[in-house]
Amino acid sequence: MPKGSRSKSAPDTVALLSAAVATLDRDKAVARSSLGPPAVRDGLVESLRRRGYEVGPKFVRVPIAAQLEEALREGNFIALKTLGVHVRGAAAAEAREAALLLVEKGQAHLVLRTHSETLVPARTDIVSGKALTAAAARATDLAKYLQKAARKKGTSVLRSDVRELLEGALHDLQHGRARAVDPGLKVPRILRAVEKARDATLGLSFVPKVVALLADELDRDAAKAALLEAASRGLLELRPEGGLGRLSEAERLACPEGPQGTRLSWARLTEESA
Repeated sequence: MPKGSRSKSAPDTVALLSAAVATLDRDKAVARSSLGPPAVRDGLVESLRRRGYEVGPKFVRVPIAAQLEEALREGNFIALKTLGVHVRGAAAAEAREAALLLVEKGQAHLVLRTHSETLVPARTDIVSGKALTAAAARATDLAKYLQKAARKKGTSVLRSDVRELLEGALHDLQHGRARAVDPGLKVPRILRAVEKARDATLGLSFVPKVVALLADELDRDAAKAALLEAASRGLLELRPEGGLGRLSEAERLACPEGPQGTRLSWARLTEESA
């Protein structure tokens, strides 16, 4: 038989396709150039596309979102700057876009860990929104308090005051009840709490106790705003602390600010509230 008359057998596209799928299951991406001979390569790429794989200029890959979802199901916390460790066959910008889309759809959370933005599973216990704002405010109060004491030589703080402030921040983290609602809508709750906290002997209600009674409904700042709103309507009277330095730091922060830096620590219902 003359040379060149031998016919080469056609590539086994079924076997090549099966091999490509096996590689994708294992490695999540396969180079287009390695799929098979050029003559059948485009057909194999199209077959893989129809099976739900993503096709890029150089790679065929398991969809980026699916790769990330699998990593999250396994409990991984994925720093955005290390997405490449968990995603194959994608540029960094593509991987980031897919990660943020998962967050937008509620299929993952984006959290800050130290200085690193991190993708975490949707089931992860997180603090966000108004609860995060409330906790940050508490932490800021604590930092200012400690810094003020640290600047004054020979000044200390009560461990119990620090503990109270930390417990307040923990409460915000656990309950997440901060609400940005018109203070006027909260006035009826405030009036009920003032009445409940009223000291029968004094006829007055201690404001930190009022704020504590409302802790499961309103955050500290919302409660203070509602107290001021009720006072502006003439429904209650707010009075400053009578003695000097009687309030703990946590109690002081629970009281609305009055004239000349005083704290309005006592409340009394007026006849208008009846």
